[in-house]
Amino acid sequence: MGVAEQNRFVDAARNARTDGGVETAAHMLSGLAMFDMLPALEKLDRYSRDRVIEIARRALALGAFQRVDFAASVVTNLKIPTLQPDLPKDQLDDARRYLMARLMPGKSKAGFASYSSMNAAGIQAIDEIMVVTQAIRREFAGSIYKQNGAFKFTPPVMGGLDASSSEVPVPRGTQWVGMYHVHPDVNTNPENFSVDDLIIARGVTTKDNVVLRPALVSYLGTPSGRIKKITPPELLQGAEKQAYFLLGKQDILR
Repeated sequence: MGVAEQNRFVDAARNARTDGGVETAAHMLSGLAMFDMLPALEKLDRYSRDRVIEIARRALALGAFQRVDFAASVVTNLKIPTLQPDLPKDQLDDARRYLMARLMPGKSKAGFASYSSMNAAGIQAIDEIMVVTQAIRREFAGSIYKQNGAFKFTPPVMGGLDASSSEVPVPRGTQWVGMYHVHPDVNTNPENFSVDDLIIARGVTTKDNVVLRPALVSYLGTPSGRIKKITPPELLQGAEKQAYFLLGKQDILR
């Protein structure tokens, strides 16, 4: 399957003059692989798309209809539906890749822009990925590093429903100082740092005080649009270290 098959469906849907013609288009749509179905539906105007799906409701078997209805929802709403049909994992992954291609910023500042503060880098990193996280319902995470006195962030790496990598590599010769991640709305605790997040921020040290992973400032983006920051006790000093000695200091940046 490919662009030719997509275009044959699009032509059939656009040129259908009767419900019978639309039904033919619906069957053509059902025969497409998910990675072809999504861009094919995108090529249709909203009226034609809705008409095909309405006719498909009565023309296709239940499983086939649920599949094309899922694809139409993804294209129309630019989001994985909350209620999903029982689709194979590869088809759900096709939908996520489609949305990432549509929603990822065309000119990411990851690895390029320099910021005078870590907070500014963390906020920009989260802002770039927030829409995508909520659309595909997967966590994304990355690292913040210091280079020549300025702060930068790495491109994000996709995780799962409620987990993501805490060790996204930074460029050689730079200082790893922070990490960021974004919770989708399906996360078990989307608006807050998890217990694991708090523990990870404190770093990993052996019994002989060999640092395997340094303590890092951690930034979190939430479904409500909040951006939160936690500074682990290991990075605090003076009165703040005494006040937040257990879980670290949390701030709401936005």
